[in-house]
Amino acid sequence: MILGLYTWQWLFLAALVAGSGVAVWLVRQTIGRLIQWGLKRAGVESGKGLVRAVSRSLALGIVCEVVRFLLPWIGLAAAVTHTIEVWIDALAVVFIGIAAYRVVDLVCHSAVGHFLRHRSNGRDVAQTLAPLVASALKVVVMIVGLTVVLGILGVNVAAIITGLSIGGVALALAAQDTIKNLFGSVMILADQPFVVGDWVVLQDVEGVVQEIGFRSTRIRTFADSVVTLPNGRLADMTVDNLGLRSYRRYRTSIVLDHGTSVHDVIAFQDAIRNVILAHPLTVKSLDRINIAMTEISSLGFVITVAVFTDAHTMTDEPSFKNEINLGIADAAEKHAVHFAKQGDVVRA
Repeated sequence: MILGLYTWQWLFLAALVAGSGVAVWLVRQTIGRLIQWGLKRAGVESGKGLVRAVSRSLALGIVCEVVRFLLPWIGLAAAVTHTIEVWIDALAVVFIGIAAYRVVDLVCHSAVGHFLRHRSNGRDVAQTLAPLVASALKVVVMIVGLTVVLGILGVNVAAIITGLSIGGVALALAAQDTIKNLFGSVMILADQPFVVGDWVVLQDVEGVVQEIGFRSTRIRTFADSVVTLPNGRLADMTVDNLGLRSYRRYRTSIVLDHGTSVHDVIAFQDAIRNVILAHPLTVKSLDRINIAMTEISSLGFVITVAVFTDAHTMTDEPSFKNEINLGIADAAEKHAVHFAKQGDVVRA
């Protein structure tokens, strides 16, 4: 005997360990193929890494239960066998909980997208709502898994829950800001002032919404930094959602020298109009093109130019402004008009 076990018991134990390794590999391969087949039938795209992780965790959980079933055959003492069985059961629940945790993201995104597919902005809403639903389900998975594991290990879960309920009032008082942020996230989801991917201006913050969480919203600025705003504070802010614009307006003011004749001013205005009409991104509707002498100042004749573009087609706004400005400068050169010596004004 070695450490209280006969040779045949050690051989059986070694065979059980080796067989478990082979069984995990076989079960993982089978489950992985089944998951990929099911995802393909459902038309859902998923990375191989997620499928591999889920199938591995499920395989480990299943093999743990098989080992538990075979454990009494080793012939250990009843008390030892019972203790090992309890820990194997707990370990199996942990592995299955890990699998459930990892598959939540895929299931939530697919399910939310399916329910919102009839909406015109269903994809955007799904990108916003899916992470929140996934976070809630992950918390539920962790709580349920932890409760089951503690119950298997003989911990009095009811006593723990009772203790938590007694301290609930103190916890609620300490978590006022968290509760406020949670309600703020609910308000954002209900009102939908923006979704993930929108370009927004929030007081002194401007950028693209990157993520909407339970506690805060992350906005990536155009300096490539990430600003995190608590949802409770965000719900009270005025939101300027530039991502919902149908058109983008470009406006500039040009000051001509007092020596410019009225005929030259009119000709210059017509030349600017031709530049705008010739540009492929401008809206050609006459009510969207405004060129007028709006002021006669001490500096000269002020001509205001306002033009609109389709917000969905213009992706590089600085490049567009550059092309329009170069066209205006070229028109001024061709018509021999001169800008005022002081006070060149450009507003956009």
